[in-house]
Amino acid sequence: MARKRTAARSAQAKDQRRRQIVDAAKALFLRKGFTAGSMNDLALQLGVAKGTLYVYFRSKSELLVAVMRGIFDELAEVWQPILSGDAPALSRLEALARAALTLCEQHLDTCALLMKLWGATGEGETFDVDLTGWLRDTYADYRQAVAAIIRSGIESGEIRCEVDPDRAASLFIATLDGLMIQWIVAPALFDLEGCVRTVRRVFLRGLQGDAG
Repeated sequence: MARKRTAARSAQAKDQRRRQIVDAAKALFLRKGFTAGSMNDLALQLGVAKGTLYVYFRSKSELLVAVMRGIFDELAEVWQPILSGDAPALSRLEALARAALTLCEQHLDTCALLMKLWGATGEGETFDVDLTGWLRDTYADYRQAVAAIIRSGIESGEIRCEVDPDRAASLFIATLDGLMIQWIVAPALFDLEGCVRTVRRVFLRGLQGDAG
């Protein structure tokens, strides 16, 4: 029993240290960018030997994926109850938009970091993980979930029957990503309610069917 408790404490301590490294890397990449921010910088920031970092992450690229996964996990945490709910389709899409844009409003620096990390894939940086594949798979999951909502709306007559669910889902996600980018570059021009209102009027009303 004592051995099990010791093992549990060790695993908990390791998990806590891993989260500390990810949080510190997130701050470092935000401050210096992915390419300029080095594992040496991160070790100095944490006050540990550089070799300690490699106990938890095999490379800076693997650490990058952990940072990005954490950002997407934040969104998934607020999106999941909406995706699995049974409210009308257009109401759920508006709720998804509000949740994503609320995160943007509350964590604009994190959204800016995500854009920087996306940019790192085109900076000539060599990655030893399939970052593009990971992003593709992550977005595919979101797209399929949104498309399922749109299909349910088509079946109920809430959304027009000629709408292509997959393409509409891609456009919905692209609209949110685009709003976030514009919010980052021109924050004075944007506010949460204004963005949600725009999504409702420009995007959701375009989907609306006779029963919507």
